[in-house]
Amino acid sequence: MILTAGLVICLLGTITALAQAQSQYATVKQYEKATGKKIAKFSEAPVLRTKVAAGKLPPVEKRLPEEPAVVVPVEEIGQYEGT
Repeated sequence: MILTAGLVICLLGTITALAQAQSQYATVKQYEKATGKKIAKFSEAPVLRTKVAAGKLPPVEKRLPEEPAVVVPVEEIGQYEGT
């Protein structure tokens, strides 16, 4: 009985994991191909934007690697600085 319950729980966990959409992609191209969505631009926190404008930090496009990984948020993208 305990073995059967354990097997059922294990199978349910496996089915749930397989049913969830992929949430991480190795490249932007992989993400766009898999989802059909296009990433037109990257954005940065407002506090960093002021540093870019002052010349203290390169623009976000120059700070990213050639092929950045894409991680899909679980629920939604939050707001900068917590509010």
